[in-house]
Amino acid sequence: MPHNITDNLILIDRETLEDIISRKVKEVLQETLPGLLRHQSYPKWLGRKEVKDILHVSDAQLQYLRDSRQIKFYQFGRKIVYKYDDIREFLENHAVKLSRR
Repeated sequence: MPHNITDNLILIDRETLEDIISRKVKEVLQETLPGLLRHQSYPKWLGRKEVKDILHVSDAQLQYLRDSRQIKFYQFGRKIVYKYDDIREFLENHAVKLSRR
């Protein structure tokens, strides 16, 4: 039997619709804004200390990540720097996936 287009139609008043939209916008902002603000608080180029702080690693662990080419780095003579976006990508690629039970 064909469905009538009005079978799935839900009518709500303007105030309820505005409330639903407002709650959803707040939810999305609460999820995304902290990450955006964190991203903006770091410069494009990072030194060794900043990368160690972000990754919570020691000098030796950072050296291992470089030697094993697990993280990108840029070397100018003796100076080594890292792009913030490369470090963020490294973290995202190593995130442990949650299992659904």
